Amino acid sequence: MTEELARTAYFGYTADTARPDWETLDAAQRQRWNACASSVLAAADALPGRAPDADGQWMTISFMGHVELTGYVTEITLGAQAAFHVDLPDKLWGGNPMAWEEYAATALYSRRPVSEESVRKSYEARIARQAAYERQQAEWAARELEPGDGDAWGGSQNPGEAGAF
Repeated sequence: MTEELARTAYFGYTADTARPDWETLDAAQRQRWNACASSVLAAADALPGRAPDADGQWMTISFMGHVELTGYVTEITLGAQAAFHVDLPDKLWGGNPMAWEEYAATALYSRRPVSEESVRKSYEARIARQAAYERQQAEWAARELEPGDGDAWGGSQNPGEAGAF
């Protein structure tokens, strides 16, 4: 996030409009600018691809009910109770801000530390498999025959017709 974007958010100007001169601002306006800039820059830290906060750990964590998640886990307070917040790889690298889950600490079954590298490799392999599957499905859909065109070997699908097996 750049200072330019923060000024745009605060002052409301775009590249087409005139920019306010920093030197003409009074102390109160500069203070408001600094508060706005810090909030905009803090929001930028939550964007995908950014390193997560240092107060968590990469792990595979399991909860009662056969729920197993792998991602960046932080301990939080949820409703005055201890809980775990798990940022999934789709949030961290895939750009999906809704890819996270929270569970109460009382539902914890097990947790195993993993490396960020192993989580990233697993995520990238899953994305590659998904892309290959989608390509395969598109190829198969393109090869589908229209009704009445016969089977894939050029014969008829009606056993009574010539050319049928």
